[in-house]
Amino acid sequence: MVRAIEHIEQEITILEGAIVTLGEDLRLTYDDYLKILGQTVRRQLVMAAYYLCTQEFPERFLEMPLSQRQDLQDALKQLAKQIQAQLHQANQQPVEPPLEVSRWQYRVEQNLSEILKTGSHSANRLLEKAGILPGNVPESVLEAATHADLGHESIAGPPNILKLVIEPQLPEEMPESDGEESPATLLRQLIPLKVIALRLKLSELEFVDAELTSWRTRVRNLGHRLGSLEQELRQRRHERAIAEAESIWRSTWFED
Repeated sequence: MVRAIEHIEQEITILEGAIVTLGEDLRLTYDDYLKILGQTVRRQLVMAAYYLCTQEFPERFLEMPLSQRQDLQDALKQLAKQIQAQLHQANQQPVEPPLEVSRWQYRVEQNLSEILKTGSHSANRLLEKAGILPGNVPESVLEAATHADLGHESIAGPPNILKLVIEPQLPEEMPESDGEESPATLLRQLIPLKVIALRLKLSELEFVDAELTSWRTRVRNLGHRLGSLEQELRQRRHERAIAEAESIWRSTWFED
């Protein structure tokens, strides 16, 4: 039994070392991936803003004074640089001991999602403030539409552009009026709401950049290998606990 426990201990040591090595490989791969992702975001944010200004709302863009157009472009370029810098720092948390590397990767992915979400929000606010995007879409509606397609009719469009038609409430679903709503307000409740905005989406960013897709595949493959090793390590630790429990039981059990 002692020899069996020693053998399991050796397997655990080997697995822990492999996970530490793979975790470092994953961190370095994320470094390269995030570098390319930052460059892609910087380009695609500007391209998405260009599309909104020249294809969807060209009249509004043409109505802007030259200085205001330049201010908008400068602000968008500055925002793109800011997002790029944030992405570069997204994986800077220390990699924890074995069985914590997957949690570290999860936090990195959560950081990426939050950075892209916040960056998209900031870009839309810049475009709205400049008069490009209409300001009639409530913040809560845009937030919900960005994260879910339920109840909304999605419209095909270019990468990183969100186009939705939000259907109005049916009359039987509408709350009773207290008589204070204006006719215009009531009419808006019966007309589909068209939403168009900038939305940086990871899958669409990868779709337009083959190099980014290649690095994403490497990250995904390392993550799968890491998950398999961590699962095996948990199993070996469980086997060790069983072997130790059996040994302790036998050491204290005496027949009457």
